[in-house]
Amino acid sequence: MAAINSKKRKRDDDDDELLDQHSARIAVSTSSPFCSGPALAVFPSILPLQDTGFSPYSNETEAVDFASAKTLIAGETDAVQFISTNRDKVEPGYNCQYLIGIRDKTTNKMTIRTAPLFLISHHVKALESLSAGTGNDRQEYIKAKNQLGEAFGTKKARAAIRAAERNKVDVGALGSGVQDVLQDMIQSKTSTLPQKEDAERTADDNRLVPRYNAGAVSPAEVYPLEFIISDAELKTISLDRTALGSLPFRRSTWINDNVKRRTSEKPAKAERLELKMLYYISAMFLFRKIVFKSVERSELRDKLQTLPEVIADSLISRFTETTRGSTRVLSTPQKETELLTHALALCLRVDHFATDHKIIAADLGMPQSTLQVLFKSLGCVIAVPSRGEQVEAGLNQEQAKDNKLAILRVPLKFPAPPRRR
Repeated sequence: MAAINSKKRKRDDDDDELLDQHSARIAVSTSSPFCSGPALAVFPSILPLQDTGFSPYSNETEAVDFASAKTLIAGETDAVQFISTNRDKVEPGYNCQYLIGIRDKTTNKMTIRTAPLFLISHHVKALESLSAGTGNDRQEYIKAKNQLGEAFGTKKARAAIRAAERNKVDVGALGSGVQDVLQDMIQSKTSTLPQKEDAERTADDNRLVPRYNAGAVSPAEVYPLEFIISDAELKTISLDRTALGSLPFRRSTWINDNVKRRTSEKPAKAERLELKMLYYISAMFLFRKIVFKSVERSELRDKLQTLPEVIADSLISRFTETTRGSTRVLSTPQKETELLTHALALCLRVDHFATDHKIIAADLGMPQSTLQVLFKSLGCVIAVPSRGEQVEAGLNQEQAKDNKLAILRVPLKFPAPPRRR
């Protein structure tokens, strides 16, 4: 054991001696003003020869450190000229600083100081004369072409040349105040444009959905029932009317299944209300089936004679339009959308705000994608319900697994309007 400890102490002593040999003193250098120092340079394309000399240039009048001064560096060879482009016009505003360490082998001392970073561009000397004459040659070419057009061109060509001459704008002769005038004109014209908040408010007011409560804290508060079915209409719906054989529209699998789940002899108050809503949804489905073209009001009323008079009159007044000077009523696409969104809002209430839109789409003979758009216009999302939403809607885990439903969540969020390209 003692032999092992002695070997360990010897190894530690050797490590200390090696560390002393390789350790160095570090000092931070502060460069004096007007004195250049080391710098970093980035050459994106062409690298200069190793013996190419570079010189710094600056127009600073005050004493400024080289790393923070507005400076450029330049160098050249026989064929190429190099010049920096990033630190000569604006105050350098970088989020980091570069440091360079220089080690003196004789004193084993390392000096660290800040260094600026230059981005270097290059210019081929042989091409400078060609690029300088491009603008003048172009102007001379246009002038010669116009002279030929005036001398030998057709009447239409000469008119086009004179029109182009009149439309030329001499920017130098306009003066410095033109930019201010244009800016004022732009501001005066754009001041009348609607702001983002005004556009969103207008879009909300024009939505083809029932009246809603934007500040609702629960899904039940989003679309209050009294904004869809009036108290007078609810009072005309007796429990006898909610039986399967008495429903106005009997070909809806979704309505029939929901009625069958609520067939107790003495339903609770909540179930009685849901049965009345199911009857009203059935009446709306029947109304949509009948009102597909222009029809006389009296004729439409006869086709709706199975409905209570209050409900029939309400559906006709809210979801049809009357031609001026005529007694005929018509269901327009906008009115049909309003009818469907009112019915789907009731469907969400019956299903505790998680509705299988695929079944309703089949009942109405509509594509699922069209019905998804209608549910989204109500603020719904098409997604698999969460565990809490499954419990609230009375769904078991197998029913909700990988089954996307139309779910109304709060806070209420309508889909953004499509952007025009």
